[in-house]
Amino acid sequence: MSSIQGNVQELKEINVEIKRLQNETKRLKKRAQELEKFIISYLNEKEQPGLKYQNTAILIENKAKRVGKPKKDVESQAIKILQENGIHNAQEVLAKINESKKGEKIEMQKVKLQDYKL
Repeated sequence: MSSIQGNVQELKEINVEIKRLQNETKRLKKRAQELEKFIISYLNEKEQPGLKYQNTAILIENKAKRVGKPKKDVESQAIKILQENGIHNAQEVLAKINESKKGEKIEMQKVKLQDYKL
């Protein structure tokens, strides 16, 4: 087996392993959320702010979380704010602002593996 064949085979194996690990991580995160919900409901049911377990303090913490808006709503809200502040060509200004947030495009080469049947 030549060097390139070995490299291609290793790349395929790495990509399969990455996909497997992503699926495993997704499954574990989902299970962690289920366990957190169970612990929270248990503590609320017992009307306790927390508990101790094997040198670990388990507490319920209230955190504020912002829910994302759809892109369309974000853009329309931004245009509305720009117009309220005296910008007549708000859509053009918003487009320039959004473009300025992006970095420069650089060309890169990437290997694409595609299986085919003979």
